[in-house]
Amino acid sequence: MDVTLFTADGKTRRLENMGGEGAGDAALRVGDVFLASWKDEGGAVRSGILDLEGRPIAPVLGKPAIWSTLVSPGPDGSIPHGCEEELSQDLFIEGPSLDLDPAKPFFGPLLIPVRRDGQPAVLPEGAIGMFPAYVRDRNTARKDRKQNAVTWGVVFPAANGFQFTLHVGPPSEALIAAETAPRYSDIGRSIDHGGMVGAKSVADGLWRWFRADTDIPVGAANADFQLSLNSAWEVQNAEAAANYQIFAAEWAKKEAGRVESQKRFKAEARAAGRICDYRVDSTSPREEVVEYVTLCGPGNFPGLADLARANGMTDADLEAIRLAAWQRQVAQAQMLAEAEEAARIQRMNNANKNAGAGYLPGQWETAIRLGGNAAVDAINQSSDNWLQERRDQYVADWQRSQRAY
Repeated sequence: MDVTLFTADGKTRRLENMGGEGAGDAALRVGDVFLASWKDEGGAVRSGILDLEGRPIAPVLGKPAIWSTLVSPGPDGSIPHGCEEELSQDLFIEGPSLDLDPAKPFFGPLLIPVRRDGQPAVLPEGAIGMFPAYVRDRNTARKDRKQNAVTWGVVFPAANGFQFTLHVGPPSEALIAAETAPRYSDIGRSIDHGGMVGAKSVADGLWRWFRADTDIPVGAANADFQLSLNSAWEVQNAEAAANYQIFAAEWAKKEAGRVESQKRFKAEARAAGRICDYRVDSTSPREEVVEYVTLCGPGNFPGLADLARANGMTDADLEAIRLAAWQRQVAQAQMLAEAEEAARIQRMNNANKNAGAGYLPGQWETAIRLGGNAAVDAINQSSDNWLQERRDQYVADWQRSQRAY
């Protein structure tokens, strides 16, 4: 496919025939460069480093590779900041294999760090490159990133092969620390206790093991690889056993509190007649299960009937309990219906006797009668007032006429 780059000056540059099946990302930005990949005419995957204008950066010796450095866990094994975060993402050029047999990788290829501008990074005096001390496949910051490490080794040539230093942190820090850090001649790895790294010291020839993804030594140093590893195992196995005992004690305490709280709640529910508010389970005594099923019915919650059978109740017992529960429900419904009917009749009787009561069924006659009486009283009062006014006016007119003559 073709990739179009938009440069800082607003121009565009087209990169043709990039990426493709099996070639990975067509162009991936790392720092101030692009890591590009494509297939040549023969189908072989090629890769290279481009600047932000899309121009190749020379020289590119070997295959570019991207590695992530993860945060080191704290002393208690927890990850700071609340999750497994990424400290840095760095670009390397893969050099020759550090293993005697490249077909059986252990150290892997020599990695030459690359600066943000795509040029080889400055290495400590005598150093030739780096390698990850322990590869981590899991990276929560980048789900698909398989090339991850916490501890980096910086490689120095030696008469019998090479030596290296170790540093917990990003490659840029490892290069600085390598100038004064202890040198090692061999490395070992163990998947136990989170993944330990062991290294043989050049100074005294002793093997030392470090807790997973830290520079904290564990166990006793020993010239024998297996004895040093056994010592590291013993220390961490003892720690794990002690931690388990602490956890088990805390869990037992919480479980005892939960059982006591549940027992108190059940007693209160039983005293208040609300036994069906809680549930029984496989840990409940048989007597409690039978009591619960008898009072609440075998269908009070899913799986209760099976629990009852497991506690010795037969299908006939369960059917009898269902029938009894149904009969109680019918009797209760009938009692409620009778009470509601009695209350309705009482309301109707009260409504016909209480003229000031609000409308209720059966009150129409009272309302009509009272309304009619009020209307008649108003008409009579209005008629009397009108007649009296007419009389007063007639008298006044007659007196006025008499005075005129």
